[in-house]
Amino acid sequence: MKRLSFHLLLLCALAITLSTPVIAQFGGQSRARSERPVQRAPEEQPGKHAAAPFDPVMAIERELPSLRIDLKLTSAQAALFDSFQRNVRDAADAARTRLKHVAAVHASDGKNITALALVNSVAEDDMLRADAMKEANARIKALYDQLTSEQKTLLDRRFALALRDPLGNS
Repeated sequence: MKRLSFHLLLLCALAITLSTPVIAQFGGQSRARSERPVQRAPEEQPGKHAAAPFDPVMAIERELPSLRIDLKLTSAQAALFDSFQRNVRDAADAARTRLKHVAAVHASDGKNITALALVNSVAEDDMLRADAMKEANARIKALYDQLTSEQKTLLDRRFALALRDPLGNS
């Protein structure tokens, strides 16, 4: 029973992940409701200047090198920060790997991949990311306990900024 619910959960996650671009494309409405298709300007055509998918872990990962300097960490804090940074990098790497796997399916038009292989690949990437984020969560809790109130404020502000205006997305 547990195994069945695990597989159902993975399939639901995959369905949500794969349907997100469709929902975004149609603005949450079905095409049947629209009177006529929306004409886009040439610069708005899909595939032209497509923005990279946003991932909050990747945004935080890009913020960490400069944040490490700005926090003016003690040696004990630096060890905790470095451990947290490694886990965030591992999670971001798993997210990038997942994007590469999905891009490979797009590039091949899905002709050389089975549904089983696709779901297995996405599940494996997501499990690696989840494991890394679980460790990152434990590490940031330990780090946060060692920070001064000023350092906590800076960390909170920079993480929020990383999510609102990610580096490398302009």
